[in-house]
Amino acid sequence: MLKDIDPTSIQDIEGARQTIRILLNLVETLKQENDLLKEEVQHLKDEVNRLKGEQGKPDIKPKKNKSKSTNYSSEKERRKKKKRKKSSKLGRIEINDTRKCEVDPEILPVDAQFKGHKEVVVQDIVFKPNNIKFQKEVCYSASQNKTYLAQLPEGYDGEFGPGIKALALTLYFDANISEAKILDLLRNAGIVISAGKVSNMLIKKQDRFHEEKRAVYEAGLNGTPWQNIDDTGTRVNGQNQYCQIICNPFYTAYFTTEDKSRLSVIDVLRNSKERVFVINSETFSYLTFFKMPQKVVTPLARFPQNQELNEQEFIKLLAEHIPKLGPYVGKRRLASSLLTLKKISDI
Repeated sequence: MLKDIDPTSIQDIEGARQTIRILLNLVETLKQENDLLKEEVQHLKDEVNRLKGEQGKPDIKPKKNKSKSTNYSSEKERRKKKKRKKSSKLGRIEINDTRKCEVDPEILPVDAQFKGHKEVVVQDIVFKPNNIKFQKEVCYSASQNKTYLAQLPEGYDGEFGPGIKALALTLYFDANISEAKILDLLRNAGIVISAGKVSNMLIKKQDRFHEEKRAVYEAGLNGTPWQNIDDTGTRVNGQNQYCQIICNPFYTAYFTTEDKSRLSVIDVLRNSKERVFVINSETFSYLTFFKMPQKVVTPLARFPQNQELNEQEFIKLLAEHIPKLGPYVGKRRLASSLLTLKKISDI
């Protein structure tokens, strides 16, 4: 198209208009192609992020202009709209300190009289170090040849107190603040701490939270008649794994598993309890439905029937009666077939 444009051939206004029209059409075409290329590049970036276990660019909708209508269906609605007031929050504010503010005596006239106080509540927060030096009592018993040392109060373990630990967990998991920013915040407040210590606060010695999660999940399993389950890819130390989501309107629990096999799913539904294997009539119906080879099904009749077996006992029986399962039927697949998910109240 540019070959058709010869600047030296423009002799009048009409020729200039024609040239400008050609250039505008060219610009429009290039813009359309550029928009398509941008969309294609973003799509490829999102796909790469998805394969890495990350998220793509969020689809943020444009802001809608909401017209502020002042039309009301009735005079009663108009009055109701005008009477709406903010609720008082003074009753919900805990008073931690009370200070008196006095009027400067130099500005008071001679006849000024004290008439009481006018209360004003101002909310503020104090963020400063609270370093404590504990003096642990030491006692010695000559008869026992033993030294007794006083224990620190509950919650104090290591060189950082429960306040710093709770703050780090809250900022990281609730406020979505990075470890580096938490480190900067604590150091700016005067806390002498390393990046490794902040990381350890977030990932180590969290057994109490793990127990709480297990208790909440088990209460959800036992207290609700049905569960939704789904999985999504996730990255753990550079490896592709799976995040299992168990939920219903009353709770949500997350678990990370190396795969999404039936064994892994049942382990999640059993709240990571010890695996229990049972061989009964349902077992053989299941194996028949999935067309398990007869050379595998027949020896199972010699296994203990209607009896719960732990994983070690079950693997031992497999080694005795079916030592060579072959490539088509691996031990893991057979174990997955026979692992019984008991009724929800027993999980």
